[in-house]
Amino acid sequence: IAWAIVMTPFVVVATAAVRIFGDLGTDRLAVPIAVGISMMGVGAGLVVAISAKAPYPVPEMKKTFSFNTRGSFNGSSFGLIILGIVIFAATTAPGVLLGALLPNPVNYFAIPVAVAIGALGAWIGGRVAITRMQREPDRILFAVTTT
Repeated sequence: IAWAIVMTPFVVVATAAVRIFGDLGTDRLAVPIAVGISMMGVGAGLVVAISAKAPYPVPEMKKTFSFNTRGSFNGSSFGLIILGIVIFAATTAPGVLLGALLPNPVNYFAIPVAVAIGALGAWIGGRVAITRMQREPDRILFAVTTT
C-alpha cells in the first residue's frame, strides 16, 4: 500500500500531462493507464521480494557518497536492478499492446488486464517475501546491521 501511495501521484500526473499536451486527446488513454496500473502492482511486489531476497547493509548517511558504503551496492544489486527492468518491460507489454493495437472502444480492455497483471505481480512478490522471511527470519536484520 505504501508503494501505491508514493507512486500514484506520479502516475496520475504523467498520464494527465501526456494527454493534455499530446495530440491524441483521450483516444489512447488506455495505454498510460494500463502501464501505470501494472507497474504499481508489479513494483510493489518487486520491492518486497527484492528486500527479502537480497537485503544489503544500510548506507552510512554521514559519508559523502553513501550509496556504496559498506558494500551496499555490488554485482548482485546491479543484477537485481536489471532484472526488475526486464520484469517491468514484460509485465507492461500486454497493456501497451492491447491499448495501442485494438480499436478505440475495445482498447480499454487493456486496463482490466493490467489490473490482473499488477495484482498477480504484487501477490507473487508478497509470497516470495513471506516464504523467505519464514525460512530465514533473522536474515534481513543481520544483513542490514552487519558492518
